[in-house]
Amino acid sequence: MKSAILKQTGRKIIFFARFSVTLLLFALAFSVVAFAKEDKPSVPLEYSLLIDELDGKVFSEGELPEKLHSGDVDELGEAVGQLSTPEYLFSYLKESFGVGLEDALSLFATLCGILVLSAVFSAFKTSFSQNGARVLTVCSSAAIFASVLSEGSEHFLRVEEFFERIGIIMNGMIPVVSIIYAMGGNVSTAVASSGTLYIFLAFCEEVLRVSVLPVAAVSTAFALSGSVSGGIKLVGLSSALKKSYTFLLGLIMTLLIAVLSSQTLLSSAADTVSARAARLVASNVIPIVGSSVGDTVRTVSSSVGYLKSVCGIGGIIFILLLVLPILIKLLLVRGVFLFASSVADLVGCESEGKLLTELGSVYGILLAVVTMCSVMFILAITIFLRCGIALG
Repeated sequence: MKSAILKQTGRKIIFFARFSVTLLLFALAFSVVAFAKEDKPSVPLEYSLLIDELDGKVFSEGELPEKLHSGDVDELGEAVGQLSTPEYLFSYLKESFGVGLEDALSLFATLCGILVLSAVFSAFKTSFSQNGARVLTVCSSAAIFASVLSEGSEHFLRVEEFFERIGIIMNGMIPVVSIIYAMGGNVSTAVASSGTLYIFLAFCEEVLRVSVLPVAAVSTAFALSGSVSGGIKLVGLSSALKKSYTFLLGLIMTLLIAVLSSQTLLSSAADTVSARAARLVASNVIPIVGSSVGDTVRTVSSSVGYLKSVCGIGGIIFILLLVLPILIKLLLVRGVFLFASSVADLVGCESEGKLLTELGSVYGILLAVVTMCSVMFILAITIFLRCGIALG
């Protein structure tokens, strides 16, 4: 009698358990179907806020296409496609190159004039005493330094401004990345990647932005001191400082990228396994509804994948549009210093040539830091684009 009662009770428990699971799966099916009624998910509000902040603070008003402000994914994709066309990028590159080339040619003409005057006065060195010839060299080096001082301070400010602007871009992109990860079922990936990206951003704002200008200023001071003082040779110390600084930055950024890649890929794999297990349970318990859920989830996955591509490629293009003008300007000015150093060697101004070479190496530091920072964030967004969607 007791065994019959126990069997009957067990059957009721199993029945209610199956009934509860069925209801849960039906609810899941209907919620997914309701979510998938739209062909494409709406653009996250955070992305619209990012565009509003970029238009005016990072880029000039009207520089970005108007459709970037649209909440429709198709219009947003069209605007990002317009930004990524070769015609737009080459015209932007041409405009930035034209502005930088004009300033670079003006600086080159000024430096060549100073070098020619220095060479003319150097022809009369035999008429001066040793101290007088030394004073002449100091004056020419000081004239070169004064001619590049205003340009150099402007470029240093532009580099600092670059870190502020890329901080605005990434502060807006990190919530967008997290939301799209969550929309695709990659919840743990969203947590892991957003945490590492915030570490990236803190490293750029608290380490790179604070350290690069002092290192460049110290290297410039070493270059000037070595040029005006014949007895003190600071070239080796300046070179050691620059090489150590760039090596440490490269090492830290490589470690950060490695951590982001490993965390994102492992979390994405775990999310994918969990999502596939849930679909397998659904298809086995209620085959008809479970199959329908699987088809609908694949539709949602395609929509989220399209949204992820649009937002991710847009973020990469924003970084490129930000970094290209300052990169071109720094490259042109560094080229001016190196060419002017060759001119100094031709006219026999050895000390002035060394000063110009060292100034060119200082701009090499700025180029390296700006490039490494940009590449680091582009790689981070690329990892986001390459990461699989758990619902797929």
